[in-house]
Amino acid sequence: MRRMWRILLGLGLPVLYAGLVLAYAWNLVDGPPELVRAVLGIAIILAVLLTGFAFIVFTAASGFAISIALAIVAGIALFGTGVAGLDELVLHERGHDVTCTVTGVTETSIGYAPAEHYALNCDGGHPTDYTSGSDDLTVGQQVEIRYDPTGTADTTLSSNAADGHVLLTIAAVALALFLFTGAVTASRTSRPSRPRSEPTPGTPGRAD
Repeated sequence: MRRMWRILLGLGLPVLYAGLVLAYAWNLVDGPPELVRAVLGIAIILAVLLTGFAFIVFTAASGFAISIALAIVAGIALFGTGVAGLDELVLHERGHDVTCTVTGVTETSIGYAPAEHYALNCDGGHPTDYTSGSDDLTVGQQVEIRYDPTGTADTTLSSNAADGHVLLTIAAVALALFLFTGAVTASRTSRPSRPRSEPTPGTPGRAD
């Protein structure tokens, strides 16, 4: 029973983690209204962190430092590439291309990275703005923008739009590494220990 429990943990925690990553990505690109989406996003992030921490504790039982390192790397890669890849896929599947004129540029940031917030005047009225840390646009410039008219997938230049397949392939490899680490840890920690032989009382010791 103990062996089965460890196998379930070794394989179940990575699957649960991947499911939470998928839920977080869905919440970002196609979730409920903004306030509910923010609260749900925080709850999912907490669940992701708790599941990831539980898996790291589980892999630590193997006694191999490499198992912990692989779990951390795989978890970060799965979350980052999974969320970004699904965003790219959604934008590729249901995004629309539209011609826009840049009407304003404001310095901002994405996390701790510097970025520019662009105000747009687009054919049809949407989108009205987007933020990028890599594009270098100027006021009055005309650009092709790809945006998600029915959700909240990240708006980008049409020339930068991708189908998400590369990132999702990396996410799949990260999940496979996650599962492999869990299976190895379960196998390592579920081996029954050999009983130590105790000396028989009254057995004479070795003569010097």
